[in-house]
Amino acid sequence: YGPTTSPMGALREQDGRAEPYRPFRVELGNEEGISPEFVANVARCASAMVNKSRELQLPFKLKFAVGGPYEVAELTNRAIEPMVKALMPLKSHSDWLWDFHINGQSRGLKFELHKQARTARNLTNAQYHQTLLDNFTRWQQFFDEPSSGAFFKCGVFEQNGGTHDMGRALGNARNSVTLQSLGGSVRMVTGANALQLMGHNDNGWDQAQIMVTANASILTPY
Repeated sequence: YGPTTSPMGALREQDGRAEPYRPFRVELGNEEGISPEFVANVARCASAMVNKSRELQLPFKLKFAVGGPYEVAELTNRAIEPMVKALMPLKSHSDWLWDFHINGQSRGLKFELHKQARTARNLTNAQYHQTLLDNFTRWQQFFDEPSSGAFFKCGVFEQNGGTHDMGRALGNARNSVTLQSLGGSVRMVTGANALQLMGHNDNGWDQAQIMVTANASILTPY
């Protein structure tokens, strides 16, 4: 970010783009438990970035997401209270999401959050739609409670799945359209992994939206 007369703006112009990029959201952690160490790391990293943005007089709030916890069951008032307390001094200078991960695949129509199945039975599309709405409405109400600091909005940074077919594309579309109906409560919904070297994901899942091989780039249906 910055004009082309600034050091980084000049470097951006050399790379072929004169206009500043749009501000992006930085996620701190990924499927983390809410430990004191994690809370301290999130607060330390966010504070450093906010302080630098104020020093640079950036004309926008920084956008962050918290990548945890791994299990939805950990998400309680008592659990997130230390996080809210640590980040509250940054509230006027930053915008925060809580990152949920959901099943982005239509096969079986199971509703899953953070690897925790909400139901073992198969659902119709209408049932899935309502279950998704009910859960995200409940979580946003939880975040909006005074005891939760009225601090976070919901986001989905990973619609996970193990296929790359049209079923995966329709599953992602279904989730995105459903969550869009909640308006500002869910600020961002995206598939897992944007760009990935084919066969080189660290957990064995090839689920990027663009796959890269030695001689080709492959755009997946979703």
